[in-house]
Amino acid sequence: MKLESFTNLFLTEQEKTRQEKQKEWNKLEHQIEEYGGFDEKIKLLVIALWANKFPTYESCEGHFDPNQCQYNCPTIHIGYYPDRIDDLQLYSDYDHVVSEKEREERLPQIIKENEILKIHIEFLLDEFNKKRKSEQKYKLNIKETHYNTFALSTESIVNKADPYIALQDQQKLMSEFGIFLKEKYFDSK
Repeated sequence: MKLESFTNLFLTEQEKTRQEKQKEWNKLEHQIEEYGGFDEKIKLLVIALWANKFPTYESCEGHFDPNQCQYNCPTIHIGYYPDRIDDLQLYSDYDHVVSEKEREERLPQIIKENEILKIHIEFLLDEFNKKRKSEQKYKLNIKETHYNTFALSTESIVNKADPYIALQDQQKLMSEFGIFLKEKYFDSK
């Protein structure tokens, strides 16, 4: 086989893979719309996490309530949650709550799976932070929660004088990480 023919064959396979990935991405976008309730400013990151096989079970784009002077950073909870999953599916299934016995049987496996997810996301965050082009007022970090699940969020507010600007900056950072993960998804084999 000539090198040119081999190259064309390889490119055809790459394109086929890319088309399959685009179909899967479109399916995930459709699912997120069907589920509803996802905050607009972090939808891209949630989809990118799902595409890269990171299950999520709670998310918030962050908000500031001037009446209470309360500020919440954007946060996405990642990991398998033992009380609300069905056979470790990609997404938590809130329609099926497992029994106490099922939960106890699954717990060691779930904790191990979540440890692996955390190591993987730490590696990706490290790579993302090294490549970041935007101003680095904020950094994404991981906070462990329960059952070795973890929350991906931004650091505390830096611009206390204008929390709206801080929130927008942090939402932008979450979006940038979503774009990074989307590129990883389409570039992977």
